[in-house]
Amino acid sequence: MIKRNILSKLQQELNQPEILILLGTRQVGKTTLLRMLEDYAKQKGLRVAFFDLEQPQVLADFNRPDKEIVQIISGAGEIVFIDEFQYVRNISKILKAIFDSRKKIKIICSGSSSLEIHKHLKESLAGRRFLYRIYPLEYAEIKNSYPDFTFEDYLHFGGMPGLTHTDSKERKQQILNELVGSYILKDVKSLIKEENIRAFNHLLYLLAQNQGSTISVHSLSAEVGLSSKAINRYFDILEQTYVNYRIYSYSKNLGNELKKSCKSYLYDLGVRNMLLKDFSTMTLFFLKIENPFLLKLKAR
Repeated sequence: MIKRNILSKLQQELNQPEILILLGTRQVGKTTLLRMLEDYAKQKGLRVAFFDLEQPQVLADFNRPDKEIVQIISGAGEIVFIDEFQYVRNISKILKAIFDSRKKIKIICSGSSSLEIHKHLKESLAGRRFLYRIYPLEYAEIKNSYPDFTFEDYLHFGGMPGLTHTDSKERKQQILNELVGSYILKDVKSLIKEENIRAFNHLLYLLAQNQGSTISVHSLSAEVGLSSKAINRYFDILEQTYVNYRIYSYSKNLGNELKKSCKSYLYDLGVRNMLLKDFSTMTLFFLKIENPFLLKLKAR
């Protein structure tokens, strides 16, 4: 199992009262980190409980009034883990009620982010939570556990944890294909209209194709056939679900033309290559090689 650089920081958070929240895209390793923290807490002799809300029966147990959920969590243990917490209706209000009760309970949650979750985290849990963003594995993290793993492998397939368990290139591509499909089916469909899925897919393809290049909302709007407002909303969805991010040029003059443009990056090179169906190393090599270094800066 790969030891992540962020793990020691998260272990230190167990002694703090604030609610700890891990956010990141699907299959980026959030559940594994929760399980590592669970093992660490058990070694410390703490009473723990783990609720995996991807399990239908566990989620069904949370389909009850808020007060009852508060009681379930409050009585479960000294440290309570809630995996994929976004599935619980009113989860921010529930966590706020538990925190404000001043009971000695440490709550640690993970979530595949959504726009609504971000809104409620800011409004209901301000001053009550610490948020950590979980990104794909850095090259050095994989290399430490898999010495034969090369930088070229990283440029081909990226750093999603599920890919480290196989040496087969075909299998890696299958996993990436499933991951991209899962994101579109599970995350995006709930956020945009059915008829706009094709346009969203087109935007994703263009962002992958123009990774690291200067782009503008206006040009993307013209090419995809959607309004600038819709393009900006799709950018918000991609960023809040930790699939893509933008970097803007620095300028003291806010009216500068460059301010209207930005560079766009998909967090994971494997996902980018899967969208393009192109895993050749030399394709846009110098643009690709930016990604690992930017990801390292993001993770700090």
